[in-house]
Amino acid sequence: MTLVAVPEQQITARKEKDVIRAEAVIDGRPAVLEKMYINASDGLTGPKIQHLEIYGRDLQTGEERREKMVPK
Repeated sequence: MTLVAVPEQQITARKEKDVIRAEAVIDGRPAVLEKMYINASDGLTGPKIQHLEIYGRDLQTGEERREKMVPK
């Protein structure tokens, strides 16, 4: 999947046995995506994204990861 506001951020859905999870590169590391916060305001043609934050856990270390992105 691609986020329209930040197209360089890819999200991949993976299935392991009976579990489906979203994975993304967060703060430069592969991670399981746990949540996303989107700050938006009303625009003329629809919502305008001010910034978004993604949160997850590093796939290798289990450490928490967070990244804030501002659309260009």
